[in-house]
Amino acid sequence: MKRSAEEYGGNLTYIRLFWKSHTTNNLLGGIFTGLKNLTALHINILSLKTLDKGVFDGLENVTILNLDDCWQLNFNDFLDIMSNEDVLPNLHSLSLRKTSSENNYDVILGERFWKMFQRPVMSLDISQMKVNAYDMRILEADQSLCRRLELLNMSSISIFNHQNCFKSKTRSLQNLKVLDFSSLYIDGHGIDAPFLCSPLTRSISNVHDMRITRENTGWVKLLENIDTLYVDQWGC
Repeated sequence: MKRSAEEYGGNLTYIRLFWKSHTTNNLLGGIFTGLKNLTALHINILSLKTLDKGVFDGLENVTILNLDDCWQLNFNDFLDIMSNEDVLPNLHSLSLRKTSSENNYDVILGERFWKMFQRPVMSLDISQMKVNAYDMRILEADQSLCRRLELLNMSSISIFNHQNCFKSKTRSLQNLKVLDFSSLYIDGHGIDAPFLCSPLTRSISNVHDMRITRENTGWVKLLENIDTLYVDQWGC
């Protein structure tokens, strides 16, 4: 007789899957059914390519989702799943570090991506991702998106098609306090940090005291409330 996930581990609050085998490339829908007490789910499977719809069903109490190092993942599968607002409705922390690579960089951080943040996400890590382009205009049209975001890690992100990128012009992320902007790569070129920062910590902790001479739109407007900015040590 088959036993349900609830019978095996209904009281589990933390799960980490970290297989390095090349045979595990799909997670089936309903695999976590019954784990009603789960609050932290880490899926770090190097060979993972697809997520079936329903894979996160029943995980209403999960506040932390970590997909770090799933560099072969079909990102559109993930966006399709997360387009349902009933999936992971209480998510507070989302980590997508290195979830795409040079061989799989059709990722676009566009409307479908930003709509995930109707959820109360406070921490977002998209470091070391390889993305085709970004489009943040939806943040201006829908002020509820990213409203709770406090920490954003974009370090070592690579953007390959910068001419097709679009920023929000007038939106400010009101609760964003910490931004890691270090080691940015645009169209294959590293971007020097245009600020003075601590060579030991790479941080600027007095951002509000800086004199910004550029027009207060786009990235400047979006990030106007941050307290701490991390940039490249070699750019300091």
